[in-house]
Amino acid sequence: MPLIRAFLAKGNMLGKFGVIRFFRRPISYSFLSTLVGIYFGTILNAPIINEFIKVTKGTDSFSYALIVSIPILLSSVFVIVFQLFAFPLINKLIFIPLIITSASCVYATLHYGVIWDIGMIENTIETDPSEALGFLSFGSISFVIMLGIFPSIFIALKKTGFRATLLKEISERIITILIAVFVGFLVVKINYKEIAAVGRNHSYMDKMVTPTHVYGTYKYLKKYVFSDPIEYRELGDDAKIIPNHSNKPNLIFVVLGETARSQNIQYNGYSRNTNPYTEKYDLVSFSSVESCGTATAHSVPCMFSNLSRQSYKKEVANSQSNVLDIIQKSGYQLLWKENDGGDKGVAKRIPFVELARNRSEFCDGSYCYDEALITDVDKNIQDMEAPNKLLAFHIIGSHGTTYYKRYPKSMSVFEPACERQDIEQCTDQEIVNVYDNTIVYTDFILSQLIEKLKKYQEKYNVGLIYVSDHGESLGENGLYLHGAPYAFAPEYQTQVPWFVWLPEETATAFNIDMDCLKASKDTDISHDYFFHSLLSLARVSTQELNPKLNIFNACLGAQK
Repeated sequence: MPLIRAFLAKGNMLGKFGVIRFFRRPISYSFLSTLVGIYFGTILNAPIINEFIKVTKGTDSFSYALIVSIPILLSSVFVIVFQLFAFPLINKLIFIPLIITSASCVYATLHYGVIWDIGMIENTIETDPSEALGFLSFGSISFVIMLGIFPSIFIALKKTGFRATLLKEISERIITILIAVFVGFLVVKINYKEIAAVGRNHSYMDKMVTPTHVYGTYKYLKKYVFSDPIEYRELGDDAKIIPNHSNKPNLIFVVLGETARSQNIQYNGYSRNTNPYTEKYDLVSFSSVESCGTATAHSVPCMFSNLSRQSYKKEVANSQSNVLDIIQKSGYQLLWKENDGGDKGVAKRIPFVELARNRSEFCDGSYCYDEALITDVDKNIQDMEAPNKLLAFHIIGSHGTTYYKRYPKSMSVFEPACERQDIEQCTDQEIVNVYDNTIVYTDFILSQLIEKLKKYQEKYNVGLIYVSDHGESLGENGLYLHGAPYAFAPEYQTQVPWFVWLPEETATAFNIDMDCLKASKDTDISHDYFFHSLLSLARVSTQELNPKLNIFNACLGAQK
């Protein structure tokens, strides 16, 4: 009993003089909105403040006055805007989720250089849940708790109300807005030349202002969720398979890579041997390939459509036949095998198999090594009744942040490797090492698929094509991962590998001059070529095939 009385007495003391009394003392809705505005202008916009320091340091524009002025200007703007939410229920219902989500976005921007435009929102919403969990770490959770959860608890518990009279309430809001306008105007007047110069030369910075993710989410929902569907358009109704010189049916493997960048491919000039398994197969590696986007959700439906990168619209691509649909119309039997969390809609009209991630030799319950895709390939081929077959493998490849989970430990070549999901705690060299290990493992997978195809050479014309969806930043210029807006994305995120393997017998049957194809390996091409080149490789004739966008066209013989 004495202990209980002492505890209650201590609680009573806190209620009178401490934390409880502080939370019980009400503040006005306007004042709470002002505090939140200042919090956003300073703490939750640390990334853009850091960016201002980065881009101005060492230039004539740099000054401490300029750097200090940025959070003051942002705070002024937010204070004005947030006065719109200074009403009962509205303020807490808006501020709490806004602060928590903003804290998450700030962490991603500070540590990985993520910019939250509509493309990144699309990529985030369509990311596989297991992959999304890979971004959770002690550091990220702690960051969100400190900058998101704790402030939200304060807002939730803090009593708020109107001023005693309507006149006082209106006066407080008017005075608050006038002060914010005056301070903002003063900052702009003093530093306009420097702020305007930085803004003109680094136009991407407006996308770094927190909470731009709200606007990006609004644009995504408006464009893809609440828009009227486009009427579906059939393409390639004239598709047919061109007879070949061998009179054998065709067996084609299409490997859709994930997050592999061209710069780390030995065939393309990389100093490390990241292709030790396929080097004996004399495949063709195209060294200058530009991706359609910097994220899977954008690149995959784009590259399988007949739309160019400049003309690509997701809603249009989803409302018409893609290259797989047309190949299926020609008489091929297709199968899509999935290990990267989703086909992004490109395989919705063909047979589809997604790997079960139950614990097994190649799966740990959350992820599967890409070897799991090829264990039953022979059975897949046998079960396909049509003579001409195409199997597509969507591999997890080099997907971060958990690069070390993409390959068995026994196949780790480059050490020390970053073996943690909070990669910001690793050195850049450790990140490069673990990433290169994923490239080597992908090379191993390709070699295993080629060996499978070689077993069927007597019965089929066989061939393999491998293309990655986008690249990856590994710390260059402070950027990590992928998904940067294309206009500002570094070439590490937009230059991807593209391999073609054809044995001599298939090349002869298809009338393809392999020496010619090898000679064209340094030609500038892009994902725009994928739709047309895959049709050509599958020997499908259709008016949808544009010869100018076919990597094989210049190397075909008399029969095209």
